[in-house]
Amino acid sequence: MIENIEPKQDTRDNGPTIIQESGWYQGFGSECKEYLGIDLEGRFYYGLEIGEGDLCWDGPYETRAKAQEGLDAAFARWDELVSQREQAWEDRQIALFEGRESRSAGL
Repeated sequence: MIENIEPKQDTRDNGPTIIQESGWYQGFGSECKEYLGIDLEGRFYYGLEIGEGDLCWDGPYETRAKAQEGLDAAFARWDELVSQREQAWEDRQIALFEGRESRSAGL
């Protein structure tokens, strides 16, 4: 959930002024944080930080709603990739377990 915050400048890369920032979302071997920002001309941006310090901005968008749509889509892509990674790990663990069970049963 993104929270409204006191506007602050993103000093890491001369990015837009951050107007909303989420907490960290934990995924399978990954973490993600969402941002909305605005530049001096009133154009909006969204940012997705994957792991601490790896923030990428996208934009400009003419409206905050369009920036939010882009952010929602970017977050959904991150979430899907994390879910796929977790499912692949679970599948490997099941296969390893089944292989051990087969060997111990003498099959």
